[in-house]
Amino acid sequence: MIVKKHPAVIKVCLVLASLLLGISLVELTCRLLGLDLEQNAASLKAIPIFYRQPTEPVGEVFFRRPGPDLWKGNVLGVAYDRLAGRRYNPYLNEPEITVAYDRQGFRNPEDLTDWDIAVVGDSFTELGFLPFDDLFTTKLGKLLGVRVKNLGASSTSTLTQTFYLKEYGISRSTRQSILIFFEGNDIEEIQEEANRLEQFKATGIRPSRNIQKQTSFLKLIYHVARNTYLKVRREFARNADVYYISTTGETLITLEHTPPGRDKLTSKQMELLDASLSQYANTARTFGLTPWLVYMPSKLRATSCCLRFPEGTNPRFVNWQPTNLPELVEELAAKHGVNFIDVTPALIEGARSGVLTFNGLWDTHLNREGSHIVAGAIAEALIREADHRSSVPTNAPGNSFKPSPR
Repeated sequence: MIVKKHPAVIKVCLVLASLLLGISLVELTCRLLGLDLEQNAASLKAIPIFYRQPTEPVGEVFFRRPGPDLWKGNVLGVAYDRLAGRRYNPYLNEPEITVAYDRQGFRNPEDLTDWDIAVVGDSFTELGFLPFDDLFTTKLGKLLGVRVKNLGASSTSTLTQTFYLKEYGISRSTRQSILIFFEGNDIEEIQEEANRLEQFKATGIRPSRNIQKQTSFLKLIYHVARNTYLKVRREFARNADVYYISTTGETLITLEHTPPGRDKLTSKQMELLDASLSQYANTARTFGLTPWLVYMPSKLRATSCCLRFPEGTNPRFVNWQPTNLPELVEELAAKHGVNFIDVTPALIEGARSGVLTFNGLWDTHLNREGSHIVAGAIAEALIREADHRSSVPTNAPGNSFKPSPR
């Protein structure tokens, strides 16, 4: 039996074969020439420093930002354009600022060589979209009349931050250390850092965040298709847009984190949280510092008093109720002799009075007003503790801090 081949089928097969051959040749050529098809390094530099991962290896498995470094521009506006995937940009009219990082990769003046308080934390401490004068660490120093070193970096948790304290937080005059604990994702990030440590101990291989050239033409096609799809469909599956209600009306804001309660934590998470706070406390006391922990609430907890959920909002936000995570962290802090400050009440008071203390859409960090409120709450707690200890003999542990408000 003779099968007749249709001319159209033959043409299609020839076209497909030619296309595959052409793509294969392009793929091979790109790889052989080592072409950087996606310009990853250049693309990363176009993103504000605050929204990049720290990449400079330090310690066994930790990272800090490279420094010195500088960013000039509209941080939130540029980040929203490049990362948010939405058409409307609410930050287009934000002022352009200069964000400077010192040689160690932190937001401090280069000439800061001696300080009284070291503050370690994640993105809520770095706040890389605010001018230096509006950082709560800067405001705290002015309120107390002391020098404060900011050791905040995005994408870090207590293990990295304790390393920062040991390596970069000690000076001749340092007497206090403050750990900023963010309830939104610190527990998950502690677990991630602990996993990196375990893997390093098992393999001896240190994790790397070096930017690699992307030489694959096929991968480029895939990434273009994927990013186009995500840009069209992206509705922040983890996030929700809700309305913050104040005396002046309603403001659309984005929520992201729904902090768990004690009963939702695994035994491993409880163990790691306890161990990380113990390590922080021991490190601080090794250098003669009085350790503090500041509990930083999520946007949802801080504004839950004043929210309206539109129809269709993800039930995990609608049904969330304030959990007992602050009480758990306070209990563990007390167990390890760490003084505890919860800035949640001050931020809730701000929300009730009509002050939006977090960025509105997309970004869920403290804004200028929230940063100032946090500085005031921390300063008040430190002054109150100093007054409480004023009658204790001067050679007693922890009685060396004498704030003098300006």
